[in-house]
Amino acid sequence: MKGLEIKHDDGRPNEDFGNIYVDLAAKDDSPFTVVLDEVTDDNSKIRVVDLVSKGLKFLNKFPDKYHDRIERFQQGLKSYLFSVVLVKDVPIDVATEIFTRINEGGKPLTPFEIMVAKTYAEGKFDLAAACDELIEELREVEFETLPEMTVLQVAAVLLRGDCRKKVILGLPRDEFIASWPKVVDSVKRAVDYLRITFRIPASRLLPYPAMIIPIAYWFHKANGAKPKNADFERLRSLFWRIAVESRYSASLESEVAQDLRRVDDILKGSSPKYDTPLDNLSWETIRDHGTFSVGRAFIRGILCMLAARGPESFDDGSKVVLDNDWLIQANSKNYHHFFPRAFLKKQGVDEWLANHIANITIIDDRLNKNEIRDKAPSKYIKQFKSNKRLDQTLRTHLIELDNSGIAEDEYDIFFEKRCRRIAIEMRKLVLSE
Repeated sequence: MKGLEIKHDDGRPNEDFGNIYVDLAAKDDSPFTVVLDEVTDDNSKIRVVDLVSKGLKFLNKFPDKYHDRIERFQQGLKSYLFSVVLVKDVPIDVATEIFTRINEGGKPLTPFEIMVAKTYAEGKFDLAAACDELIEELREVEFETLPEMTVLQVAAVLLRGDCRKKVILGLPRDEFIASWPKVVDSVKRAVDYLRITFRIPASRLLPYPAMIIPIAYWFHKANGAKPKNADFERLRSLFWRIAVESRYSASLESEVAQDLRRVDDILKGSSPKYDTPLDNLSWETIRDHGTFSVGRAFIRGILCMLAARGPESFDDGSKVVLDNDWLIQANSKNYHHFFPRAFLKKQGVDEWLANHIANITIIDDRLNKNEIRDKAPSKYIKQFKSNKRLDQTLRTHLIELDNSGIAEDEYDIFFEKRCRRIAIEMRKLVLSE
């Protein structure tokens, strides 16, 4: 009989679908009309395969009260139109596109789901489980939001130097499985490098998750060695340029390909070439492009830079703790408007100027809720005079206590000075030589 068993020629056990039953006694509005591996003595269940293949003599054995339902199910199954396209010797991306078009009314499979199915080897490898294990390890260091697709892109880059979807889907099963330990190692090394060397505390701060790809590529090509001296500065410049130029917002795959060539240049001891000189990154650039939104790569890049400086709590100088629970939201209590928006609104300051990255500091949520609220800076800053090193604490936020407009509540002075400090620090990061 057809439809009962799927046989595998790759060593996996055969799969028997013969024991799937329709519950003839189920209510019409019940979703539980199919029961697996269950048979009763009241002739209220019938195998799907028998509905399709058996004749009247067999079906008449069931009680009369089920005959109409049997006929209805039988007609539904026999008249159902299945979309079938016979393909032979076509690339995986073509087969995937065909499947997606056929499955248009349903939910198309993601590249990750396709690779899970393609690389599955019972008892040997399960990509879904392997990826879950990796993400759980990254959770311990606040990098668990790394997407599964990014991990696949790292794999494709290590194997083919190319992270396009068709390249990922075309990776041979055995080669992919054999490469997995190297993929995991490169991802972990890249994450550690971002955390420890670039001092990015959590993955949600990354302007793009894909920024980990060129770093992982470096560690793979360099056999795990960290970049030193000029190589370090060049790799750091590449990383921060991606954020400042918002390079991965469009044409991600082609931009990553260019950046991999730049990593190759660094590995050879050369300075990569860039289309945009950033030595003119000015305070006006920060002013004009700094409207605060955590969804923008440019803003996340600045937040990364501010977080990397180890911002301290205003009241006692302790390090501000950042994690992925807060950082995804623009209204996160970790993000504090140094000049409160409510205060600036009363002063007639435009909303775009009030809600600007130059007005954002990263603080503990308890201070935001309990100590600052909508008070003028000149007033709430006095509450923290018990912090004997308050001026040094504010410098970790790129803010000067004196001559910065704080004492006079002069936002224009504060705004320009902080834009200038942000621009100076960003230039240090993006200019390698």
